[in-house]
Amino acid sequence: MSYVERLRPLVGHEPLVVAAAGVLVRDDRGRILLQQRSDDRTWCIPGGAVEPGERLEEAARRELREETGLLAGELTLLMARSGPECLLVYPNGDQCQVISVTYRAESWSGRLDRADPETVDLRFFDLRGLPGMNAFNRALFDDLATGGHLH
Repeated sequence: MSYVERLRPLVGHEPLVVAAAGVLVRDDRGRILLQQRSDDRTWCIPGGAVEPGERLEEAARRELREETGLLAGELTLLMARSGPECLLVYPNGDQCQVISVTYRAESWSGRLDRADPETVDLRFFDLRGLPGMNAFNRALFDDLATGGHLH
């Protein structure tokens, strides 16, 4: 059981401040890997909450492996985000105010694996044809594009 799952019975749906790490993975054609979430069926980059005592980069690697089956090589920090656009409200009413870091995997290995219960589908998408995302991930891609990290 994760740290956030252990806290939820204590705080109900109240907002939790959560550190999270995600990984931007590109294939050899420059397409971006997205995960379709099981809770709201939206698409996002692989990532999730940092566990107590875990380094941000370790969390990014763990989440990528758990949610996609891929192993990240070298990671480059792309951006850190916080603020109102980083409030996540889940379908069950749970709220998380996320302090988020996003890494780019400079290399990766393995085969896509949809076994994680948080994952419905995994696909690589062209930047011009990104599927429906929640507000948090849409803002992430807007920030990455503005910062020049998607070129």
